[in-house]
Amino acid sequence: MNKWIINYGISIVMLLLMAGAAVLMETMELRTKVVVEILCVENGTYLAYIDRSTAPTFVKGDRLTTETQENQPLHFLVKQVQQEPSFVRLRLMPCNVTAVKQTMNGNSKQTSYYYTGRTKLRKLIFK
Repeated sequence: MNKWIINYGISIVMLLLMAGAAVLMETMELRTKVVVEILCVENGTYLAYIDRSTAPTFVKGDRLTTETQENQPLHFLVKQVQQEPSFVRLRLMPCNVTAVKQTMNGNSKQTSYYYTGRTKLRKLIFK
C-alpha cells in the first residue's frame, strides 16, 4: 500500500488540483468595465469622457449608469454624443440631480466605471 501511495499519490493529487482549477476557470466570471471621467461643466449639465478604444456605442436618449469608486451609482440621460480622436464625449443630464450632487461631494470631476459585460476567467488566463 505504501508503495502505491508513493508511486501514484502525487500524480492523483496533481490531477485533482488541475481538475479543480479547470472547473473554477470555466465557472467564474468577472465583470468588465471601462473608466468614465465625468465633469460638471454648467449647472445641471455634465460631460463624460470615455476612451474611444474601449467605449461601447451610445446614442442620444440612452441611459448611462456608472458606479463610483465607492460603489455609488450615478444615473444620467445621454443628450449628445461626439466622437473625438481619442475619446467619446457624452453630454449628460442627470436623472436625479440631488443624488448626483451628493455623490460628487461638491467636486466638479468624478471618476466612475461603466460595466460593459462579463468575461470568463478562462478567457483572461489564456489570452
